[in-house]
Amino acid sequence: MRGTWSAGRRTEGFTLPMVLVLAVVMGILAEAAVLATSRAIQAAREQELLFRGNAYLSAIASYYLAVPGSPEYPAHIDDLLMDPRFLHRRHLRRAYDDPFGSEWNVLRNEHGRVMGIASRSRKKPYKSANFPLRYQHFEGSEQIHQWQFIYLPD
Repeated sequence: MRGTWSAGRRTEGFTLPMVLVLAVVMGILAEAAVLATSRAIQAAREQELLFRGNAYLSAIASYYLAVPGSPEYPAHIDDLLMDPRFLHRRHLRRAYDDPFGSEWNVLRNEHGRVMGIASRSRKKPYKSANFPLRYQHFEGSEQIHQWQFIYLPD
């Protein structure tokens, strides 16, 4: 006699369909976990980009305003780490990498001096609203590289 009989029902062949259903459910859950994790990673990178971009923006402003009556932008990003106009003045504690992994896009004015930075990432940002007042112009950006941290004096 093949199979097991319980209360008049045969249970043979029940295990394989259940294993297949379980495998499909686990695959769906794994995909959802991967998606949630990748969203969380990008959201953290966007937050870090706001922090690092703000640090560069503040450093460029500090450099620009360091010599009263003679404002100028830095010639190079490294000038923010050690201002060549002073013996011991730093406007930026350390150089930060782009959290999206590429080199910074250095934004220059018409004289070739550094007035800002931006990521080169072409990813669509998850954050699209509720930016700090200083960065409200980032709202509605289609790609991360549109978040440009530019110092413009008043």
